[in-house]
Amino acid sequence: MKGKFEKIKNQLKTNFANSVKMGKNDYNLFSILRKDNEEAGLHSAFIFSLLDTDGEHYQSDLFLKLFLCAIGYDNFFDDTKNVIVKKEYVASDDARYDIFIEENKKCIVLENKIDTSDNKGDDEKSGQIDKYIDNLSKDKKEFLLLYLTPNANKPKNTTKYDFSNDNKILDKNKNEIGKYGLISYDKEIKNWIELCLAKVNNPENLAIYLKAYLEVIDKILGRYRSVMAMKIDNLLVNYENYKFLSEMEKYFKNGYFEKRKKEILNKFLEKIKEKFEIYNPNLKFKILNEKERKEEEYLFKITNDNIENFFLQLDYQAQRNSVSFGIATKEKFEKQNINKDFKDLNSFKFYKDETYIYKEICNKNLIEYILEFDKNNLENSINLASEKFYNEIDNNFEILEPILEEFNNNPNRYLIETTQKDHK
Repeated sequence: MKGKFEKIKNQLKTNFANSVKMGKNDYNLFSILRKDNEEAGLHSAFIFSLLDTDGEHYQSDLFLKLFLCAIGYDNFFDDTKNVIVKKEYVASDDARYDIFIEENKKCIVLENKIDTSDNKGDDEKSGQIDKYIDNLSKDKKEFLLLYLTPNANKPKNTTKYDFSNDNKILDKNKNEIGKYGLISYDKEIKNWIELCLAKVNNPENLAIYLKAYLEVIDKILGRYRSVMAMKIDNLLVNYENYKFLSEMEKYFKNGYFEKRKKEILNKFLEKIKEKFEIYNPNLKFKILNEKERKEEEYLFKITNDNIENFFLQLDYQAQRNSVSFGIATKEKFEKQNINKDFKDLNSFKFYKDETYIYKEICNKNLIEYILEFDKNNLENSINLASEKFYNEIDNNFEILEPILEEFNNNPNRYLIETTQKDHK
């Protein structure tokens, strides 16, 4: 093991040194001066500095026009040269806007939230956004409220107003009082910065800062790859290296290896989800988020419409390194088992408490399952693994579908009474 570790370590050192010689680095002025997720001091300040038509970039309203284009409101203002942009604008005791953009009787308010818990005070009766809308509606201006988050999340704790699907803010009488937009760093802000980059070949220093800010966005989205991380990624493509490095996981800083495994797993699951949406939309393949995974101890689920007494279950047991697919009984039948006299099960088995009939479709660690299809090409291995995994489920669904229908049509025939002792 020591020899293998030394070989990989030396390979990493050599690859890293070669990258450094080529000028690769992780130097970023924004990250040095501020925390990457700092809303006011970094993100709002930089966004304002570009939007400000009198800013020291000396590009007049160019960046403002490109911003309006990126959010889909190119013609919101009559003349962008007359627009005034303010940072941390105090409109009232209850309203302090991160960025305020105004022209005569029109205005845009941008609320920036890296951390989307917008109402942190337990004693507040309504959320921050409610107070903003209260104040904006009093001014009798045509307004657009932009809520900027990493992934276009909706604001929390809005109790007085409705946000319609066509971007209208409605009062309790369903009257429109303004417009809103849910925008994200992942889409609109990245697109905007890229549009700005395309326009500023000269002066060169602006392009440097814009590129550096794109890196900061990747950091808050969890997508930034450091020079060393990219070198480790290259090693992970090799299956044997992966197996060895997984044994050395405790030596990696900042949980890097664990994060990388999650990225591989999520890519795999997303590809499976895409296949269900295209080829089998009646089955809903749901990827659980981190909170759901902790609460339910599942990574993913399959559901089908019109669930009655029995339902399809896709079960992943991480401790046993097993994925199974079958038919289970609903919780209301906790004192009843599936009748074992039912013979037409092909290769399906009964679970130990007899409330679940299943077939095992994977009996190893999911990451190892994913990587073994192409031991030299990670992307291809993910594609091949997701194809195989989906086909296993789809083929077994063809067998289970008539059985599921029969079970639900005749539940009394296929359920038998049991005792609590049987379930222990």
